[in-house]
Amino acid sequence: MRAFLTSFVQNDQVTILYTTIAVVEGLASIAASPILGLTFSAGIMWGGIGIALPFFIAALLYFLAGVGVWSISYTQRVYEGDLE
Repeated sequence: MRAFLTSFVQNDQVTILYTTIAVVEGLASIAASPILGLTFSAGIMWGGIGIALPFFIAALLYFLAGVGVWSISYTQRVYEGDLE
């Protein structure tokens, strides 16, 4: 991900980009643990297929991240004139 994002910034802005990525990763890890813990607790209370609730939530978040990366890539190709 870092290499992909680095291609969008100038050379003198790479350190700022990497710092921003590190801060976002840190904040995401702080937020992810309680959220996944709560979804696991809720899944246990629901029982059955609900036990897999944290995995469904993680899959949804990965899907949304993939859509975001794909849309950036698609926008870049349209901007460069590869697609019409």
